[in-house]
Amino acid sequence: MVEPDGSELEANYFKGEGVKPDRLGETEDYRCHPPGDGHNETSNGVYYRSLEDPADHLLANPDWGLRVTTPASPPSLRYSNVSCDGLSQ
Repeated sequence: MVEPDGSELEANYFKGEGVKPDRLGETEDYRCHPPGDGHNETSNGVYYRSLEDPADHLLANPDWGLRVTTPASPPSLRYSNVSCDGLSQ
């Protein structure tokens, strides 16, 4: 994913202190979130350990989003301009 200013974003891997657990109690994962009400809530997300799994999920569900980050910013949820393996969702 590339921002309008040209900075590259990458999928954020949650790990460490302060990470809210997913619905299975895991605190280490990549996170995809649905659109609509409650989209940002941890309990509504889908969690994956492998980067290939959220890529497959986003290609199959183009209205979903992914938590991304840069070295200089906290994780944020993005729904547009996401590409997986060179394919845009």
